[in-house]
Amino acid sequence: MEWLLDRVTSTPDRPPGDQGLLRDAGANLVTWRGGPSARSYAVRLTKLIIHDNRSWFGEGDIRLDALVVHGNSSDSKPLDFYHPSTFAFPRVANGEALPIGETGLLLFLGKPLYFLDLFLMVSRDRHKLDNLANLLRQHISSKNLDNVATPLLALATSEITSAAISLALRAAVEVGDLAYQVVSAVADNTIGLYRNSFLQSADNFGLGKHPGTGYLTAKDLSFRYEILPG
Repeated sequence: MEWLLDRVTSTPDRPPGDQGLLRDAGANLVTWRGGPSARSYAVRLTKLIIHDNRSWFGEGDIRLDALVVHGNSSDSKPLDFYHPSTFAFPRVANGEALPIGETGLLLFLGKPLYFLDLFLMVSRDRHKLDNLANLLRQHISSKNLDNVATPLLALATSEITSAAISLALRAAVEVGDLAYQVVSAVADNTIGLYRNSFLQSADNFGLGKHPGTGYLTAKDLSFRYEILPG
């Protein structure tokens, strides 16, 4: 997988699953069922520039798929742990920013718990294709996502331990990989991929601007986004 991984949760001396994960994240990482409700957060894309639109001549149509995976689900809404979205932008030239307006593009608004993983996929748009939500829903209905989703769903029903959160973090990456597979099967050339992972207490879910100044670059696109209190 060619994700541009901006930051990883683990370090060489503290792999995922080590008890240090829970200690480093602090007491706020563990929010027991029946405790205070999680705070709302918003993920907003503020700028995205296409450097190569994969078109032979002039402008090209662009597809942006975004996915947020986190640890908050419930018995009544077990699939709330992931939030997919798809956006289409016609006739984008090389070097041009996507027309998302001054306020940016809202990718997620919800109540994450334990962690928040963000995935971005930008590709050529072939039109009249299913959006990411429908594509993932098809795989859920065909049971292809069951095994992947199990560690994430377990956070809502089992005792929260560092091992459980570590498994959920790995599962979040697998959901992102599945999203990439279903999008790449229907969309033309990939222009750029990006992933970032934030812990609840250690990172405050990534609250703030990314990057602080300038742009992030992934393959043939440059972009910036921010995570705000909802």
